[in-house]
Amino acid sequence: MVTAHRSLAGRAELNRIDRVESFRPRYLNDGFHTTLADRKNLTLVRFAIRTSTTDDAAAVSGLLHASYPLLMKPAYPPDVLAAALPSMISANLDLLASGTYFVALSVTGEVVGCGGWTRQVPGTDVIEGNTGHIRHFATHPDWIGQGVGRALYTACEAQAAATGMVHFDCFASLNAEGFYATLGFERIEQIDIAMPHVDFPGILMRRELKKT
Repeated sequence: MVTAHRSLAGRAELNRIDRVESFRPRYLNDGFHTTLADRKNLTLVRFAIRTSTTDDAAAVSGLLHASYPLLMKPAYPPDVLAAALPSMISANLDLLASGTYFVALSVTGEVVGCGGWTRQVPGTDVIEGNTGHIRHFATHPDWIGQGVGRALYTACEAQAAATGMVHFDCFASLNAEGFYATLGFERIEQIDIAMPHVDFPGILMRRELKKT
């Protein structure tokens, strides 16, 4: 199923665009999420969220390759990124087939965002009660600030809460702490994430899920 919302900022503009109410999502007949990308000339950028499949592997890998090196560069030393990125920028086929991973598609079908969650702690088969775990989020640099990441997270939270999850834990990269904070995650502690060739600095964050 493809989900869609409309999120428009600016009350003056809202009165001139289909009488859309401020910050209230609505479902569009064409199935695409619409956001106000350019407040001056009201250019609309559109995307849709759907569950991933293994057929998305190449597109998701391309997205990770475009996103992670650029967005992580200000937060990490070059040697850390050189050791960590090779194992971070390939799509995880198990995630893509899990039913709990999502992609954001532009109106032309390009994958511009991805992200999901699992019951298992990343890298293990351990399940920690009713705590879910945020997995492999990314937004294409050209789409930062368009609401893609928030829409992906909303899909994850709705699905997880419906299955009885109570909390989300997230191993956030240093550059992503602000994004997760805007979603309501709280910083627990700074951690080192064990990777094949490096201990990757990150931040453990947690959020209580809304009850459905």
